[in-house]
Amino acid sequence: MFYILFMGGLYIDMGKRKAVLSEEEKKKRRKDRDKQWYNDNIEYAREYRREHYKKNKESRSMQMRAYHFKRKYGITLEEYYAMLEQQNNKCAICGNEETSKRRDTLRLLSVDHDHVTGKVRGLLCNGCNQLIGYFKEDISLLYSAMQGMIAYINKHRDG
Repeated sequence: MFYILFMGGLYIDMGKRKAVLSEEEKKKRRKDRDKQWYNDNIEYAREYRREHYKKNKESRSMQMRAYHFKRKYGITLEEYYAMLEQQNNKCAICGNEETSKRRDTLRLLSVDHDHVTGKVRGLLCNGCNQLIGYFKEDISLLYSAMQGMIAYINKHRDG
């Protein structure tokens, strides 16, 4: 088979008759060709991918973070860092800086949002964010737990 590239369309020499491939057929053929190359060069492709991820780990991480913030909370990375600066890098509830780590790296403050409206309320440390989650954003449940905790501590206090 003989291929000729002509005016953006791919012609196939079929003897006397020439047929123009549709965009869909071109994509399918490119995909098949790329798949075949990958299968023939799988070790090279894997090594290249490993090296690429090592070299671009930080920028890839920032891209994923930006995508996550935009998709889940509707904010950009710049808006997140503006909120962080406005809160002086501290939790909106307890006023402390984040102390929890993930893989020996200090976590970022979590984006707190209303699960009904999706509106972003502020940035929270991991502890406060989990506390809100455990009590399902129900203030009466949180208040009841607080009263029970005070009574429990006073009852078992030495002295």
